[in-house]
Amino acid sequence: MKRSIPSFFWAVAICAAALQTPGNVGYVVDNGTGQLWVVDLARKQVDHSISTGASPAEMLILPSNLLAFVSNHDAGTVSVLDLRDGGSLRSTIQVSQGPGPGSLSHTPDGLFVFVANDTDNTVSVIDTTTLSVATTIPVGDTPIQVNVDPAGRFAYVVNQNDGTVSVIDINRNKVVKNLQAGSQPNQFAILPNLNTAYVVNKGSNDLTLVDLAQNEVVGLVGVGGNPVSIAYSSDSTRLYVVNSGSNSISVVNTATNQRILPDIPVGSQPAAMVVTYDSKFGYVSNGGSNTVSLLDLTAKTKELDIVVGAAPFSLMLDPNEDFLYVASIGSGSTPGRLTVIDVNRDQVVNNIATGAGSAAVQFTMLNAPTLLEVAPNPAPSGSTVFLGGEGFLQSSQVRVFSAGPNPVIVAPVQRDSQGLQVALPSFAGSSVVVDVLNPDGNSSEQITLRSGTSTPRIDSGG
Repeated sequence: MKRSIPSFFWAVAICAAALQTPGNVGYVVDNGTGQLWVVDLARKQVDHSISTGASPAEMLILPSNLLAFVSNHDAGTVSVLDLRDGGSLRSTIQVSQGPGPGSLSHTPDGLFVFVANDTDNTVSVIDTTTLSVATTIPVGDTPIQVNVDPAGRFAYVVNQNDGTVSVIDINRNKVVKNLQAGSQPNQFAILPNLNTAYVVNKGSNDLTLVDLAQNEVVGLVGVGGNPVSIAYSSDSTRLYVVNSGSNSISVVNTATNQRILPDIPVGSQPAAMVVTYDSKFGYVSNGGSNTVSLLDLTAKTKELDIVVGAAPFSLMLDPNEDFLYVASIGSGSTPGRLTVIDVNRDQVVNNIATGAGSAAVQFTMLNAPTLLEVAPNPAPSGSTVFLGGEGFLQSSQVRVFSAGPNPVIVAPVQRDSQGLQVALPSFAGSSVVVDVLNPDGNSSEQITLRSGTSTPRIDSGG
């Protein structure tokens, strides 16, 4: 069955457009071998690997798609990757004296990356311009996740062993408040267009509700046994809580913050969930039964289980929702791998080996491009315009939507650090709609371009 863009949450200033890897690639973080596997998504196979550090835990790609950061837990370092050539090691940053770096989060402008160090009980702040640690902030006991809010005002740090959330004021790089959560908090989830955040408490089987405007705890919602992660509907009206202890998914109405019973049964020891853009279906990785459960979220039922690799952990849908990628940790002598599921048929179409001793903990792709402006606007039909934004690739294309059922695909005539120059096709009518399409299927926001001549503003003076 066909789906579209995923909405998935996992305890994972505007800049000019820039160009980078021309390929259609994804990345597998391998905690077992210390490698980052670069996957050719068209051929569904590994293209090459990049050595990072001991026990890499998470990969974070900046909005520009130029740089990526990989936390190496046992090495106490963060690897910086240059993505312009498909991925090469650019720098290694020491962030802790011993093991520790895990969760990563960046400010909306991509200027700073926050690193949770679960052994040092600190958060390191990396300046992405100088590629150095700007400051180190003491937090609570065993910080296992850090999450910067969409406005870039606060970073929220989940401290698992003392059951708190440290609130960091990003302007001052200082903890300004400690919120009491439940037992063994695991994740701080911020949903789009909601003023309430949710803390997943694995030890107390509940969610702590946090008012983001006041940074105050405002409630508690009981869920299933040992909740570990959250997914949500595209409109943020439904919250799906993955319960590893009770092998179920709890559904929460975010308008009332009430649990909608009964829970949805899944496989053994579920770890993560992804929801389709239409919010009709969900996929759940079951680490204990080596399966992925397909859920009908309207009927709140499990449709089927798909056998994948040993101990599946994280999962991600591609932008067109044609394929689901499942990263498996592996078990015993069975190494981890990346399983590819055809979403239209709900069948495994490929298992991508990632080497002996592999423990694939994350699969990720490049960010969708961001289109910020089209200039001039209005512009005459058939003229050349500038598209400004970020996250564009060497092989990005511009789509022009006019009267016909299908867009006209146009290759930019020039690409530079300021954006894309494109010669528009001639069109009839008063306007067209344009966007940018990357080779992996990710597309930007759409902007309406009006037909006509821009008139410069003349100030009257005085």
